[in-house]
Amino acid sequence: MARYPTRTGRSAPLGRSSEAALADHALGLAEAGQVADAEALMAQLSEESSDDPLFPLLLGTLRAKLGDHVGAVVAYDESLERHVLHGGKARFEGELRLLRARSLILCGREREAQVDLFLAAASPDANVARGAQAILTRRDDA
Repeated sequence: MARYPTRTGRSAPLGRSSEAALADHALGLAEAGQVADAEALMAQLSEESSDDPLFPLLLGTLRAKLGDHVGAVVAYDESLERHVLHGGKARFEGELRLLRARSLILCGREREAQVDLFLAAASPDANVARGAQAILTRRDDA
């Protein structure tokens, strides 16, 4: 079982409810403007939780918010790998691919981004599909 540091410096087991509480804490830090601290905590959670694709997705989002789009893509890639290995839902994959595409564009990796945008445009989530289609349309007009 994964472990996390306590206030005393010792480590304690990191169970499912602890992971959720720490993720909520990290998101609270981000909302309070402490994005770097949130990113560090989410990186730890992502590393220690080897099967949940949500933690690397959140890590990627925090890294993108910090302007680290290369790091965001790495986290999104990890999330996608976990998602595929555990037979995740198409709705999650659509959102993940849209987020990944945005960071890929900002990294100058246009071709990879286009593939993700096409896949996100076919998402069952209408908002994700519209967002991907809007980016594709803007790119076609440019």
